[in-house]
Amino acid sequence: MLVFLSDSHLTHRFADFGAHSYLSGRSVRVFLENLKALLNRRNTDYQRIKEIKIVLLGDIFDFIRTSHWWVDVGEEKEVTPWNPKDFSKLESEVKYILNNILKDNASRSFVEELKKVKEELSKDYSVETLYFVGNHDRMLAVFPSLQKIVKDVLSVDKFIFEPYFFEDYLTLACHGHEFDMVNRENKGLPPIGDFISSITTIFPTWFLKRIKEKNVKGLSDAQLKKIKDGFGGIDDIRPASAALPWIARALKTGDEKLDKRLRKILKNFVFELLKKLRKNDFLRRWLKIHDKKLWIINKLISFFGFTPFGNLIAKKLFSFDKLMDKLIFASGDKDKDKKDRYEVEAYKLAQNGANIIVMGHTHKRKLSPLAKGKIYINTGTWRRLFHITYDKNSFSPVQHLTFAVVYGKKDETTHVFELWDATMTKKISSI
Repeated sequence: MLVFLSDSHLTHRFADFGAHSYLSGRSVRVFLENLKALLNRRNTDYQRIKEIKIVLLGDIFDFIRTSHWWVDVGEEKEVTPWNPKDFSKLESEVKYILNNILKDNASRSFVEELKKVKEELSKDYSVETLYFVGNHDRMLAVFPSLQKIVKDVLSVDKFIFEPYFFEDYLTLACHGHEFDMVNRENKGLPPIGDFISSITTIFPTWFLKRIKEKNVKGLSDAQLKKIKDGFGGIDDIRPASAALPWIARALKTGDEKLDKRLRKILKNFVFELLKKLRKNDFLRRWLKIHDKKLWIINKLISFFGFTPFGNLIAKKLFSFDKLMDKLIFASGDKDKDKKDRYEVEAYKLAQNGANIIVMGHTHKRKLSPLAKGKIYINTGTWRRLFHITYDKNSFSPVQHLTFAVVYGKKDETTHVFELWDATMTKKISSI
């Protein structure tokens, strides 16, 4: 029996508000309770589970969502995952982040409980833990010293760095970033997704710093915290296109004049930041060599955003809402895609002998029939997501503890797969 889960994104204590780890051992205990209940139903006089492979399908740890890689606004450290000038120094930096993740009370509890899952199940079954490396934990593929730490804390039996076919289960598994141009290594360069995710994480700190520099009067500490928390959680908004009303709520103070000034500060700060980032050597190289269409768009953005005349025109052309909407779209709003590209890739993979394709990465749990006897499963994320409500006036926080189970030749059962989702929220509340 294969048990898949992914995308817990454990981050370290300096990750900033919105990206900070809040997953704890409680989440894993809920998972284990559900898994045990499933096993009790499957183990009868007529069917029997003999082996269990716990498959951690990538991005369990997150070495990217952290302010650790930045010195000041738009100024990165000398060595980063997307600019690895000195691999020895980079290894030390990532090891520092990993060790801090493991010191964090919530993350440590999560990891300890996940290790106990194997120990508990091993009393009755042959259990193996496999770790697929994703994009946010891709440094594990670079440095064996990091693998050793993770192997010890999670009792990992094997690390897997590419799509893998489980022959006895007719199942092909991969993290999923392999089909994402932004989040995979390509054309000799690290993924630009590292750069973007790290900026998204540090942005709330930079923006708050700018507000304080502008000496904005009338803002309470609670309102400042609301702004920082709001921007910090922007990665977890669903659908992604709802990020604009989320930002609007974060900037709402109840004072119309103050709200207008905050929006103006944000708009000007975004243009200033774009101008700084446009000079970033890695960003320039990535845009130039990856796609001609992207490079043309980049030239247009360069004119409007980074020349005095173009900047003036852009500020007149783009209202605050239009600017935010364009940035959200440019960041890759997959809700606007006509087709799910991962589903398309899963269909292609299913032509080569696999009946079940399992991925993570997208943070969207999914079960999709591809063809007769062919299924695509996505394990989503264990992070808390904020779903916009039906009336569009608020957001509801929900945590989906999704895991998938696939049965194979050795499992004496008539079932082929199951997709479980222990959806949790502390209160039926909204933001």
